[in-house]
Amino acid sequence: MSDVTIDLSDNSMAIHEKKAEDWKITLVDTGQDTMTGGRLKRVSKFIENDTFGFTYGDGLSNVNINSLIESHKKSKKLATITAVQPSGRYGSLKIENNNNVTGFQEKVAGDGGWINGGY
Repeated sequence: MSDVTIDLSDNSMAIHEKKAEDWKITLVDTGQDTMTGGRLKRVSKFIENDTFGFTYGDGLSNVNINSLIESHKKSKKLATITAVQPSGRYGSLKIENNNNVTGFQEKVAGDGGWINGGY
């Protein structure tokens, strides 16, 4: 809810709008080729015993973060992951033995598997 400028050349920060929620945000360069588990390990020194969210820098979703955190705390689990079922990427052809196309279905549902939704 706030607009912030961070200038790394002189270690300055300017807050342009002060309509902030009670959040602390830490940005860490974990390396271009580091996988998710390695990224979590590299930021662990900043987390301490706080409840935290972990997502990609380019995450865009309609996940209700407050509900997600509340659900996580109620579960008393070590970690919570948001899972999604991806839709199919392409239209599906039905092809008979004689190589004739006899049907087409636009972007059929995926295989029913779940993937990491990024939150």
